[in-house]
Amino acid sequence: QELLAMAYLTKPTSKLSLGCSAFGSVFQEITEEGCREIIKTAFDNNIRLLDTAPWYQTSEEVLGRCLACLAPSYPRNSYILNTKVGRYPDWHP
Repeated sequence: QELLAMAYLTKPTSKLSLGCSAFGSVFQEITEEGCREIIKTAFDNNIRLLDTAPWYQTSEEVLGRCLACLAPSYPRNSYILNTKVGRYPDWHP
């Protein structure tokens, strides 16, 4: 698969990213097991750019736990994690 080298990244990444808003149950309830399967499928298909945000409810926390579980097979240096700053919902701690 062709990888995209962006000027601000230290390593190439996939042209596609996995949007992780659903991991915060933004649209409907999803289990952490379901989230792990989605991430694993993305990684197995060379999608190595993950996108999340505090606005996506608990997405950041769920994503972190899922990535920790997947770490033996997919170490931290095998993907890029993208999040946003500056806009937080009222419910955010």
